[in-house]
Amino acid sequence: MHGSRLQRLPLITRFPGSTFRGCVDKADEVATFPMGPGKPAKKVEGEYHSVNYRGPDSASATQLIRNFTTALKAAGYTFDYDSGTGDFVVHQGKTWIHIQVGGGGYEQTVVIETAL
Repeated sequence: MHGSRLQRLPLITRFPGSTFRGCVDKADEVATFPMGPGKPAKKVEGEYHSVNYRGPDSASATQLIRNFTTALKAAGYTFDYDSGTGDFVVHQGKTWIHIQVGGGGYEQTVVIETAL
């Protein structure tokens, strides 16, 4: 994923034909992850990595979402929040992931590895 630490997370792969739009890596950052309607958001702090892609025109948002959720479920991640429309938060151990799939094939993945 273009030099990002996300390259070391093989389950977070880009959908074939997606184009890279940018990435951010920080040694320490706080991110706020949604936990669902009526629930307080979760603040997660640690090593921060974000990558953005645009999915191919040939892929639907449903296909892009299924690509992520299938990989995360197979890897044993716990789904803490799933909007049902492409916005979800998962975690496993010290790794927290927030993925958003939006209109026009926009994909953003944020991964935080906590120190605790």
